[in-house]
Amino acid sequence: MARCDSYDPGQCTWGACELEPWCPEDLGNGGDWAADARSLGFTVTMIPTVGSICCYAAGDGYSLFGHVGVVEQVYADGTFLIREMNYVAAYEYDNRVSSMADVAGFILPPGVSPGAGGSGGSGGSGLAADPGASGMSSTWSAIQDYYNSTVGQQAASVANIAAELDAIK
Repeated sequence: MARCDSYDPGQCTWGACELEPWCPEDLGNGGDWAADARSLGFTVTMIPTVGSICCYAAGDGYSLFGHVGVVEQVYADGTFLIREMNYVAAYEYDNRVSSMADVAGFILPPGVSPGAGGSGGSGGSGLAADPGASGMSSTWSAIQDYYNSTVGQQAASVANIAAELDAIK
C-alpha cells in the first residue's frame, strides 16, 4: 500500500496526508481526525501551531464529513493560514485565512509543543517573540475557545430569538 492510500485521492484528508509525512493513515473522515489521532497517542490541542493539522468538525460549517488542512502560519489575532485540498475543488490546494470556528483540534507533529511551530509555513507562531508572548497567546487562545464555543453560540441563539420575535410582530 502506498502512502496516503487510506484516504480518497483529491479529498482534504488525502491532501493533508500528502503534505505532512508524519500524518498517520486510517484516521477516517476529517471530522474524526482529532479524536482518532488522540487515540493513537498524538497530541491534539486547541492552539493553532505551524505544521499542525487543523481538524474541522463535521456538520454545517464545512461538510457532513468535516475537513482538514495544514497550518502554515499563525497570526497575533488568533487567525491562521491554512493550506488545504478540496475546499475550492477536488485535487486543488488553496491557502486561506481561517478562524477557530468549527475547529475540533490541531494534531501536532511528533515532538512539537503547542504554539511552537513545526515543519511547515514561515515559522513560529506569528506572535511577538518576547518571553511573555507564549503565555499571553495561551490566555488569548483559551478566551477565544470559550468565546467560540459558548458566547458565540449564545449570541447566535439570541439573534435567532430576536428574528422569531420580529416575525411574530
